[in-house]
Amino acid sequence: FALASCPFLAMSVYALRERGVRGYAACWALYAGAALLCLHAPSLLSLGFVTIAFLPAMGVAAAKGWFGFRRGTTIILSSVPVVAVALVIVALRPEWIWNVVFPPYYAESSTYAIAQVGSMWTGARAFGMGFMPERPITTWSIDYLLAYAAYRFGFVAAGGIVALFAALIWRLFAAVRRRRTELGFLLSLCALVV
Repeated sequence: FALASCPFLAMSVYALRERGVRGYAACWALYAGAALLCLHAPSLLSLGFVTIAFLPAMGVAAAKGWFGFRRGTTIILSSVPVVAVALVIVALRPEWIWNVVFPPYYAESSTYAIAQVGSMWTGARAFGMGFMPERPITTWSIDYLLAYAAYRFGFVAAGGIVALFAALIWRLFAAVRRRRTELGFLLSLCALVV
């Protein structure tokens, strides 16, 4: 749902761009509806995707002077989702703040995994296999892929992965810049951000 709502929100911002305050309020209502559906799931990751897709669309609207507001006013009003999402996350998951301030150190916690990823980075070499951490990570995730590549194949291989991702992002930005219509630009930008 979150990924499908990203182009929908971009098209809505484009379609309502000349309706002034009512169009701006309608964009907010559509975003709020999508955000509430994500919270009903409950999926904070989906809420993050919807918010991250909505911000560039509203940023383009602010830069182009859509909705009849001055640019500074639109930029200030467009930053409201960031504050709102942060407040919702703090209200729904206060233990996340508690874990940041007082991190637990047990095998199932994210702090333990971060410490082990750090030990893989420090044990890596330029080429080839690095030194094994004292205690391996109990569960693997794609989040640790770059650290594992640096540990297993060396910093050169990890640098190659980073270069491939940088080339991909560069090509995506070039594709966004080549869009001739405003709607194509807005849809491409939201797809790039997500």
